[in-house]
Amino acid sequence: MNVKRVMYPHRSYRITSSYGYFVMQSLILLLPLIAIFIYFPSLTYYINILAAGVLDIETSNLKEVDYLFQSVYLIGPVGRYPGTMQSVYVFIASLAAIIILLKSKIAVPIVSYLVYALLILLVSAVYFVFIPFSFPYNILAFSDLYIKLQVSWWIITPVLMLVSLLPLPVGLLSKLSVSLLTLLYAIIFGMVRYVVLIYILREYSYLYMAVLLFAFGPLVDFIYVVGIFSVFVSGIAGKTKSRLREWNWLY
Repeated sequence: MNVKRVMYPHRSYRITSSYGYFVMQSLILLLPLIAIFIYFPSLTYYINILAAGVLDIETSNLKEVDYLFQSVYLIGPVGRYPGTMQSVYVFIASLAAIIILLKSKIAVPIVSYLVYALLILLVSAVYFVFIPFSFPYNILAFSDLYIKLQVSWWIITPVLMLVSLLPLPVGLLSKLSVSLLTLLYAIIFGMVRYVVLIYILREYSYLYMAVLLFAFGPLVDFIYVVGIFSVFVSGIAGKTKSRLREWNWLY
C-alpha cells in the first residue's frame, strides 16, 4: 500500500505567529502605490512632453483635466479620417488574414489573439466604409482614455504584486525590488506605447483606434506582469526546491 509518510495540515484555519511581519511587509510593498498617487500628474505631463517632442507636436496642445482628485495631462494633435478605398483594402486584408490564420497550424493562443485583433479591425473598416464622418472620437479623446487607463494600471500594479508576492518564501528586499521593477517597466512601456499609438493615429487615420486600444492597450499589460512574476517564482523554486518545508503554504 502507498502510505503517505507526512500528513500536512490543511491551510484553512492556520494560526501564524508572524502576522506582524506580514503586516509590515504589506505596508512596505505598498510604498510604490503611495508614490504613484503623489507623482502620477507629473508622469502624465512628461509622457505628453515626450510624445510632443518625438512627434513634433506643439506643446500648446497639452490639456489638463481632473482625475482621481488630481490632474492628468492629455494631447490632441489633428488626426484624419480614412478614405473609402483604404477602409476597403483593410477590410479585405483583415478578412483574408483571418481565413489564413484559422487554417494555419500556428499555436491556438496566438491565432486566437490575432483573430481577435483582426476582427476589431475588420469591424472598424466596415464602419468607416459606410459612416466615416459619424465617428465620435478624435486623438484627444483617445489620449484621455489611454492616460486615465494607464494611471489606473499604475495604481493596480503594486496591489497585484503585493497579493502575488506576499506569500512567497523570499526576503522583503527581493519582493520590493520585483514590485518596483514591474512598476518601472509599466511606466516606461506605457510611455513608449503611447508615443507609437499617437503616431499611428495621426499618420494612418482613426481607422486603427479601436484595435490599438482593445488589442494593444491595457490587455497587453497583464502579459508582462505575469511574465515578470513567473520568472521570479521560477527562480525562487529553483533555489528552494530541496527545502520543501518553505513551500508548505502551497499544500
